[in-house]
Amino acid sequence: MKRCHLFSYARLEAGLRQARGQAGFTLVEVLLAVAIMAVMLSMIYTTFDQTTRLNEHLEAAADPYRIGRVVLSRMSDQITSAYVVKGDPDTFFKGEDGQTPDGNDGDSLEFSSLSRVTSGGGKVSFQNELRYSMEGQDLFYSERLNPLGSGTYNTVTFPLIEGLSGFKLRYLDRSTDEWVDSWGTNNKELLPSAVEVSLMFPVSKSLSDDESIRPEQGLVLTSVIRVPLGGA
Repeated sequence: MKRCHLFSYARLEAGLRQARGQAGFTLVEVLLAVAIMAVMLSMIYTTFDQTTRLNEHLEAAADPYRIGRVVLSRMSDQITSAYVVKGDPDTFFKGEDGQTPDGNDGDSLEFSSLSRVTSGGGKVSFQNELRYSMEGQDLFYSERLNPLGSGTYNTVTFPLIEGLSGFKLRYLDRSTDEWVDSWGTNNKELLPSAVEVSLMFPVSKSLSDDESIRPEQGLVLTSVIRVPLGGA
């Protein structure tokens, strides 16, 4: 009976030693696990950092295009409201074909309009004179609030878009049904039936590999705006 107890105790002690050996980790195993975890965390951080940088770059590259769409929308409202009264020198519509110092399109447009907006957002029948023109690589906007008024606050001028590569305008002549590059040179009392506005942006690095975009032309946003009083 005593021998049986001794044999059972010996087996129990051996089992405990074996269990402790299987449950533990050696120093080499721990260091290897830490190294693998460090590599995985480094890969995750690198991927996250690259994704964040790419998103920031694309957001920065897309900002000018978003501004361009807003400008085209505003120009559409103003050109649609363009009007000319025959015999009234304070009403006119004139577009000039020009170039930037780099040789790109740098057109300008000035006209009278009834598109003035009040602070509440409602349009009123009040004449204003508007001008869009390129100065260097920036598109400038000028508005004369009251053609008969004067004073510091009667005329406002500020840049709309910076860093354009070109600003091109074309006008649809109702009499010939053809597009022309300038308007009102001889007669500013006539309105075109439509105006084509093109904003040209230089190609950003994120779009330089796109084969559908010509680097010398850049990315072009174009809108065709009808002029109701011009017979559109």
